Amino acid sequence: MADNEDASLKFVMYVTRHGARAPSNPKPANSTITDSPWTIMYGDHTESGNRQHYLSGLRQRRIYIEDKKFLSETFNPKEFLIMSTDFNRTIMSAYSEIKGLYPFYTSKNLTANEKFQAIPPFAFIGESTALKDLGDFSTKYGFQPIPIHVGNIDPMMRGMDKDICPYQSTLRHKYAETDDWDKLNKKYQDVLFKEMIEKWNANKTTLDFTTAYPYIDYYYSSWFDQMDTNELSPKGQAQVDEILRDGLYEGFYGLDLAVRLATSRFFNFVHSTLDKKIEAVSGSANATEFYKNVKFMYLSAHDSTLSAIMSG
Repeated sequence: MADNEDASLKFVMYVTRHGARAPSNPKPANSTITDSPWTIMYGDHTESGNRQHYLSGLRQRRIYIEDKKFLSETFNPKEFLIMSTDFNRTIMSAYSEIKGLYPFYTSKNLTANEKFQAIPPFAFIGESTALKDLGDFSTKYGFQPIPIHVGNIDPMMRGMDKDICPYQSTLRHKYAETDDWDKLNKKYQDVLFKEMIEKWNANKTTLDFTTAYPYIDYYYSSWFDQMDTNELSPKGQAQVDEILRDGLYEGFYGLDLAVRLATSRFFNFVHSTLDKKIEAVSGSANATEFYKNVKFMYLSAHDSTLSAIMSG
């Protein structure tokens, strides 16, 4: 497209993982990772995660609304579709992201007639003050409600999860019997696992590449949220990043069939969506109104979704 001055952008499919979150599960028994308690539900989005996605949304606004003039200044439901998996953290990520894309004071003003009509058939204390604060906006500060469609994409965005594809558990057990898994397990024995046992009281008899995850997940989430933790050495901390990467790629998708099962539905969806959009752009009589109008499709999912897509 960069080499063709006559080309123009027609459609964007945008996929994100959720932002920072609380640990997926309670702290492993008898571990001493941190004494600081989590006050939100396990796996839920943190305020840091909300901020990450809000800033990401502002970036998308700069690109697609202000610079490229691709999307409308005010939200147009015909050109914008948001879908999320059915998790608090992915829904909150999408919500925060679109508040960056369409922040306060970007909704349309009401006409005088619309303001007159949009009054509930009951009075309440403070009504006159509320109406004065609203001015010409439909909601305070020009807040723009935007629909997030939830749940329909779980089967194609979570094909690596055993509740979506039970056979993934079998494949992970098979991968744990391979030489590749054994190499990964040995990779962390001398530094990370040793420090986890000494500093976090990790279970020495069962600790390996697979069982390390609950400890690493709890530590990383707590560390990122600036809690007091029993810190690792610089080498140990560096290996935390490495084992998270290895777990999201080789741990989930070390076997080719695991990748195929995790991604086939998504790639089929991408192909069919682009086919339909190309039909619409080409003026095909078979094109639907939805694909004629839609410009931006945003899918809010998980880190394991993105590592699946990139592995696939």
